[in-house]
Amino acid sequence: MLETPVWCGMISETTIDRSGKRTITLKSNGQEKVRVSVCRAAKADGTKLKPMVIFKGEKREVTKLRS
Repeated sequence: MLETPVWCGMISETTIDRSGKRTITLKSNGQEKVRVSVCRAAKADGTKLKPMVIFKGEKREVTKLRS
């Protein structure tokens, strides 16, 4: 299983603007610190499972998996 954090408001490190400007305004949605965890897993026989997204503080019912 592989767990990877994904930030909801990722701001690019590269900007494009006129040469010589001292300041550049970046637009943001205010969600830079909000993140979710994405888990990827595979079975021993190589079958890939569906990705699972985990939101902090969210609770949900877990259903029993059928064999």
